[in-house]
Amino acid sequence: MSVMELEKNVSVEVEMPNAYKIYLDGVAENAGKSLNDFITGAIEEKISRTDGEEIPGELIQRLMEWLKEHGHNDKDILDCILYMCKDEEEK
Repeated sequence: MSVMELEKNVSVEVEMPNAYKIYLDGVAENAGKSLNDFITGAIEEKISRTDGEEIPGELIQRLMEWLKEHGHNDKDILDCILYMCKDEEEK
């Protein structure tokens, strides 16, 4: 895989109740961000708070791409990221 392919944005489908999606749209709009930027920022913030060290978004993108290429579905990928974001006592 080339560096160019690694830097390319990919889509990850997230399933949630429609009511929660509407709520998130409003929260993101109030924050002056797109829903995508809001969710990505929230993930990065949670990771940063969890370990005190920020993981670059590019690294998360590469991890997601690798998991997808190795047969993991979108739900597995999100579960993996959420697991990585858990506090030590939550594990």
